[in-house]
Amino acid sequence: MKFTENIQQLADVNPDYMGFIFYEKSKRNFEGIIPEFSNSIKKTGVFVNEYIEIVISLVEEYRLDAVQLHGDESVDYITELKKQLAERRLLFIDENKQIKKKKISIIFQKMKLKL
Repeated sequence: MKFTENIQQLADVNPDYMGFIFYEKSKRNFEGIIPEFSNSIKKTGVFVNEYIEIVISLVEEYRLDAVQLHGDESVDYITELKKQLAERRLLFIDENKQIKKKKISIIFQKMKLKL
């Protein structure tokens, strides 16, 4: 997917996955903002022989749910990518838990002040 209008049209039929190509040599290379659509649709990044650091950066930037590889990625590359993505996912989950705890703490503090 490349154009906002097409992305919205596809989202309206509620597919399981929606692919975004991150390969500069492709005429469908995605650069832009992914519009909001149902969380049930898994945003998928499609990569070709990309550096792991760039894949991870784009996964985080666009909050991709899946990665599809279409190059000559080795087993070692895939193993390392999975490891780093898992570590990042755990950090992201932990950060969200800490943020929620802080928000709850602030809410309780405000409630005490109002009583």
